[in-house]
Amino acid sequence: MNYKKYKRIKIGNCQSVGTFGDNIYAYEVLTGICNIPEYYQITEAEFKAFDEWKNETPSDLGILYDIVNRVPLCSGYHGLSENTQVGKELRCSECNMSFLVNGGDIPENIDVKKICPKCNSKPEPKLELMLEVKKQLDKAEIRIKNLGQLFSSYYINPYSKQDMDSYVDIENFFYYLRVNERGKVIYEYKVRDVQMAAYWILKHLVYTVEYQQQSKEMKYGLELRKNI
Repeated sequence: MNYKKYKRIKIGNCQSVGTFGDNIYAYEVLTGICNIPEYYQITEAEFKAFDEWKNETPSDLGILYDIVNRVPLCSGYHGLSENTQVGKELRCSECNMSFLVNGGDIPENIDVKKICPKCNSKPEPKLELMLEVKKQLDKAEIRIKNLGQLFSSYYINPYSKQDMDSYVDIENFFYYLRVNERGKVIYEYKVRDVQMAAYWILKHLVYTVEYQQQSKEMKYGLELRKNI
């Protein structure tokens, strides 16, 4: 497979989705200062949903995060223009998730449920907590930009702990729910339940986002009054 045989079908900002041949779906993104294209294999479902995730960034922990963490199919970089390792798309009958499987021939009678990443894998504690928070935000139809960066900077094992801000430290597969004041922990609760840890973050995160939004609206209202 040569990167020059890629066919663009849907176009976004410095990115697109398309096909190699008749049934290999791919995501194209321009990389580096020279805008060299790089290609990742995607599922048919991801291809069809491009308009829904084309404005994501990897730090949003959505579909694009999963795609760019895959091994590239090929690219315009020297020595990486050809690739024969194309994954096979399978669909799990249990969770209805479509996913790609690499590594040679896949038996026709394989039990897909046993290899489904959603049904069988459990992420490490930090990622599991991040995904749980995002799941709850999605349920409430709340989208927060650069969510992954917020986790790392303020809410999960943060380097700097701000006074009276809730955060979570993860140690030995336990979640420590903590609040600091003047550099010292004034509240601590140890849990194993990822949903409790997520709720601890959500209480502060949603309040902060709402407060910032109200502040922007108030400032905008004051500026309108000045111009009247």
